Amino acid sequence: MKICIITIIGKQLNDNYGGVLQSYALNLFLNRNGFEAYTMDIFPASNRSIFFKLVHSFKRGNIAPIIKMLLFKIFKRTNNINKELKREREEKFIYFKIKHIKFTEESVNPFFIKNELFDLINRFDTLIVGSDQVWNPSLNEDILNFFLLNFPFSGKKISYAASIGIPIPKKLIRIYKKCLGNFNNLSVREDESAKLLKDILGVEVDVSIDPVGLLDDEDWKSIMKCPELGISNPYIFVYDLVRSSEIIPKINELCDKLGIGFINCKYIDVKERKKLRNLQYSAYECGPEEFLWLLNNSEYVVSSSYHGVLLSIIFRKKFIAILPKKNIFSSMHSESRVLYLLNRLGLNHRSVYNVSNLSLDILNEKINYDDIKEKLDKFKYESISYLFKALR
Repeated sequence: MKICIITIIGKQLNDNYGGVLQSYALNLFLNRNGFEAYTMDIFPASNRSIFFKLVHSFKRGNIAPIIKMLLFKIFKRTNNINKELKREREEKFIYFKIKHIKFTEESVNPFFIKNELFDLINRFDTLIVGSDQVWNPSLNEDILNFFLLNFPFSGKKISYAASIGIPIPKKLIRIYKKCLGNFNNLSVREDESAKLLKDILGVEVDVSIDPVGLLDDEDWKSIMKCPELGISNPYIFVYDLVRSSEIIPKINELCDKLGIGFINCKYIDVKERKKLRNLQYSAYECGPEEFLWLLNNSEYVVSSSYHGVLLSIIFRKKFIAILPKKNIFSSMHSESRVLYLLNRLGLNHRSVYNVSNLSLDILNEKINYDDIKEKLDKFKYESISYLFKALR
C-alpha cells in the first residue's frame, strides 16, 4: 500500500521540534511495518498580499486570524535573533528532515490547489492527515481546506492523531462536517477534539497517541547527537513555547537552590542572558538530534510543549508540564492535549498552571515509571490497532 502523509511540514517548512519529530515518527513507523509511506513536501508560499487577505477575511466575517498575524509580526522579537544562529538552525532542521523523512519528490503549495496536486495524490492508495493541529480553525482558510482534504481523491482518506486545538466557530461547522464526513476513518489526539467531532458528525472518534509515542526510547536515542556546547551536568532543560517571561526567572531561582544550571531551548538575547546567572546555554540553534540529546541527558525537564512532555515520559525524566496561558497569540497552544495525555497516564499531578507554584518538591516527587509504561504501552497498542484496522 502506498501512503501519503499530510501534516504541517515540508523540507523547508516548520522548524518546530515537535512538529518535525512527530512527522518523522509516523513516517518511520509506517515504512518499518511494510507500507510504502511518503510525507508530502509542503511549501506554503502565498503571493497574496496582507491587504488581500484582510479584505477576504472581512468578507467572510472572520478577521481575527489576520489581525492576530499582523500583531504577531509587529510584536514578535525574532528580529533580535542573530542571523547566523537562524541560518544554522534552519540548516540543521533541513538536514534532519532530508536525512530521516521520506518525502514526495514534488512540493505542494496548499494555498493553490492545482492539477499537480491531483497528479501527485492519485499515485497513492491512502492519504493520512495528522498529527499536530492540522484542523485548528484559526488556520488560514485555504490551509484548513487543504488539511480537511477538501478535494477529490479516489482512495482512502483517514486521519491519525489529528488535533483541533480550540472550539470550532459556528460559521465553520458546515465545512468540517462536509469534509470529515468523507473520511473513511477518523482518529484525533485528545478527547476534547473527539468530543468536538462527535457533536458535529454524530459518531464516536478514536483517540490515538501522538506519533512520537509510537517509537520507544531506544528508537529516539539512536538518532541523538551531542551538541558542541560545552555542557556540564546536571542541568534543568527548559522547552517552553508561550510563557518564557514567567518560567525563566523561576527556573533561575530553582537552580540557585539546587546548585545547578539550566539550558533553555528558546532564544534568549545577550542582554537578557546577563541577568540569568544560572543559564548554561540558550540552545536555539540546535537541531532535532541535539534537542533529543539535551532532553534525554537532563536532570529535570520543564516544558509547556505537548511533545516536550511526551518525550520526557518516554525518557523517564523528572518533569513538570507548564500549562499554556491564553493570550492573543496562543490559539495553537491549548492545554487540553497536555492534560489528556497526563490524565490518561495518571500523571495529572505533574502539571502546573501558576508558575509560582513550581517547586523543588514537585520536581523531585518520585514517578512510578514502571506503572506509567504499562499505561503508555496500552495507549500505544490501541493506537496501532486503530491504524492497522484503518489501513486494511
